[in-house]
Amino acid sequence: MTGWPEMITSCKYTEKQFFDKGFNHLLGMELMDAEPGHSVIRMKISSDHLNPNGVIHGGCMFALADSAGANAAVSYGKQVVTVSSDIRYMRLAHNTEYLTATADEVKHGNTIMFFEVRITTDDGTEVARVGLTYYCLDK
Repeated sequence: MTGWPEMITSCKYTEKQFFDKGFNHLLGMELMDAEPGHSVIRMKISSDHLNPNGVIHGGCMFALADSAGANAAVSYGKQVVTVSSDIRYMRLAHNTEYLTATADEVKHGNTIMFFEVRITTDDGTEVARVGLTYYCLDK
């Protein structure tokens, strides 16, 4: 992919325009809120998001959480990459029009940042919780 290093250093993922293309667009994600150390992203659910058992695929849920966490991390003007993550699926995610991921800062360091993301259904039921660690590319 040409232009990749330039894209990484120039993108501001907190801008809604970056949800109109690429992977976020493919999964139906929409930026709802972004401020320093916090972001909210929702994903409109379709049959394409379901696993063979008819519930929302865990990979879609993780992608939503990672986008929300990264969005909150870059809110400080630094570009980041994910270095580790863990996801805890709490219950089946189904019978919802949207999933919403809310990311909040746990620790903001110069090199490493920690975030926690909660994924909820339309009625506010928490279906997963994700811990994310990001490395800051900008020093």
